[in-house]
Amino acid sequence: MRVLKNNYESYIITEFCKYFFITFLFFLFVFFINQILFFMRILLQNYVPFFKAFIFVIYSLPMVVALSPPFAALLSVILTIYRFKLNNEILAFRSIGISISNLLTPFLKLGVIIALVSFILNDFLLPLGSIGRLKIFNDIKEEIPHLILKPYSSKQYGDLIFVSGEKSETGYKNVTFFDNTRLKGYDRIFMAKELNIQKENHQVYFILNNVLSIALTEDEKGFYDYFYADRMKYSIDQVTFSDGWVLTYVPPSQMSMRDVFKLVVRQSKLVEELNTKNYLEEDLLNMNFANIYLNYLYDKNNIFDENSIIENLNYVYNLSVNYAPYEDLIANRSYAFFYLEFYQKISLPLSVLFLFFSFWHGYVFK
Repeated sequence: MRVLKNNYESYIITEFCKYFFITFLFFLFVFFINQILFFMRILLQNYVPFFKAFIFVIYSLPMVVALSPPFAALLSVILTIYRFKLNNEILAFRSIGISISNLLTPFLKLGVIIALVSFILNDFLLPLGSIGRLKIFNDIKEEIPHLILKPYSSKQYGDLIFVSGEKSETGYKNVTFFDNTRLKGYDRIFMAKELNIQKENHQVYFILNNVLSIALTEDEKGFYDYFYADRMKYSIDQVTFSDGWVLTYVPPSQMSMRDVFKLVVRQSKLVEELNTKNYLEEDLLNMNFANIYLNYLYDKNNIFDENSIIENLNYVYNLSVNYAPYEDLIANRSYAFFYLEFYQKISLPLSVLFLFFSFWHGYVFK
């Protein structure tokens, strides 16, 4: 009897692992196919080379791996318990003195192990996949410049602001450039009926047709220069066009949990410093009001002018009453956003621990 009781956990774990392996591959396949259909369609429609498009999708695998274990674990528990019940194995367990709560123990242990493995894999694979995906996307943008331009939108490249119109077969229609580089001492505006994009070596060329250019000067207000052109070739540096700075930025959702926690701590300090400054400003107003009032009360020699004292009191009092602490909406929003991302990274692996819901569902399932 004791031998049977000691071996039942290994038996349950073996049966669970069989179902977990199958369901994990199933969810991995489904989520990965969804990634392929979503990204490959967009990339191939823009004539991205198939190999680079495929590598880009491969780098999204860590996100798929992070989603698969919780779903696979919950479904595996249901299937395992249902098979035990279907073959009367639960009745056999209970006949040798193993209670329902004892049957739940191996699943909880497995849940802890899967959660820990998910934590480690997410912290290691997710940042690597995110950085790799950003790098390959930057390579794609260098080969296909028009990929990052969208119709009816605006985008800034260094000192150049680009406003696009309707998408055409070879470029865009009705485009506008705001050039603030001031290479000749003035700002320029270019408007063109049609734009085509060409790439040569490390330069991107905007081929403009039917161009109107207006140059604004600061020296002579109210005056401007303009010219018309049937065709114009405008060059822009490839690095500027490709937004190389994007490689240095990884969103919190694709960082490791440790890095997100560092962001939370840093943003928390900024919010605390802001709150401290607000408290100091409010205390300073109250102290000034108290100081002026006490000077007025104990001015026995009438050194201070009574009217000016009362006027100052009213002024400081109104400042205190109408005082509103400064709120940095961006800092508070970033703080809440980082906290949300941190809890999301915790909640996904920890969702595996809710196996007991699946356990009871499989137990009562008929």
